[in-house]
Amino acid sequence: MGFYIELVRKDPSRRTGGGRRGKHKGREDAGQAIDSFAEEGEIIRVVEREGADRLPTLARLDPYGYHFFDAYWCELMLTDISRINSSALSPSEAAVIEKLTRWAQVCVRATDSDHIIRFIGD
Repeated sequence: MGFYIELVRKDPSRRTGGGRRGKHKGREDAGQAIDSFAEEGEIIRVVEREGADRLPTLARLDPYGYHFFDAYWCELMLTDISRINSSALSPSEAAVIEKLTRWAQVCVRATDSDHIIRFIGD
């Protein structure tokens, strides 16, 4: 049980002005994956160990669902990540958290909000 995770640059020509910004779930199919990786349950293990109340943004990820985080949700995820006890992370958990941190920073810094992180569950 894990996620296939993609850093996506959205195609501005395919934006539909319909959805509310900051929405954490839904199909966000317009765009091309810049980078991707598969994690093997590290996110769920970290949330279980640290507690869902300490990591509410990561805790809302459904391992069987499809989620995307835009800049708003990436800011919240970075706050969650700052609460993680890094000394308790296994090497694979640390690698996943490090990559998510880098990607979330890309999304937050993007001037035109054209980057998202897609989480695709099993």
